[in-house]
Amino acid sequence: MQVIRTGSIGLDSALGGGWKPGTLNEIWGDPGAGKTVLALHTVESVVRDRKDVLWIDTVDGVAHMDRAPRVIVYRPRNAERAFEVAEHGCRWDSIGLVVVDSANYLIRQRELDGDPDYVPHPQREYKDELTSLKRAAKASGTVVLFVSQPRDKDREPVRGTGISEKVEHRVHLHPDVVHQDGTREVRATVKHVPTKAVTHDAAYFTVIPGQGIDREREMVEEGIKRGIIVKRGSWLAYHNVQAQGVAEMARALAERLQYMDDLDIEVRLSAGIS
Repeated sequence: MQVIRTGSIGLDSALGGGWKPGTLNEIWGDPGAGKTVLALHTVESVVRDRKDVLWIDTVDGVAHMDRAPRVIVYRPRNAERAFEVAEHGCRWDSIGLVVVDSANYLIRQRELDGDPDYVPHPQREYKDELTSLKRAAKASGTVVLFVSQPRDKDREPVRGTGISEKVEHRVHLHPDVVHQDGTREVRATVKHVPTKAVTHDAAYFTVIPGQGIDREREMVEEGIKRGIIVKRGSWLAYHNVQAQGVAEMARALAERLQYMDDLDIEVRLSAGIS
């Protein structure tokens, strides 16, 4: 299986093309940062490649996901069952992506039962399960994506999942600007965990409520940055299309799908993405 696109051209570039097959990855950030939106765009990429998705929903956080084509939704009763199903999902030939949303609500049955002798590990609660899942994902080439947010340090018991130590990439989303209409301008930082290399400001993209990532706008901004779209003052030009400002150029190219496809190819070639 090929790399899986994230929905953000800038983030794809920072990840070396997208999410790598056979890896565990994490999208991390505060509530409202766009984590689930990014995960949904990843799902879209997988479904377009005619592969299935296993969505392990621990918080019932995405409405109507059960009706999405080629998406299998599972709501686990505890953390043990969630990891067991995720590992089985990696072994199914038709599944290209396993999403766990949200990893913060993975809770062992002993804790749910109120076992007084159970004390969770403060840093690596799911070390063994993650090791086994990582092995299964690597063997099958399946991408596993965890959606996480900062721990509630006031909550007892404090539990550290250990996910951030086992993943290939950890993408941290920062909502830099939130407009009155709910549109968010998001900045992404990428950490390659095995080498501890961090790519600051790896990508900037806009999230529109009810629509997701504004890919046309991001594509235009990437085209400007790479010199593919000519910028003269506030005016932009690409082939025979001219517009004033990024938003107008994105709108103009969205109406000319062939030009947008051409721009996508040129940007990806410039970024070294196949």
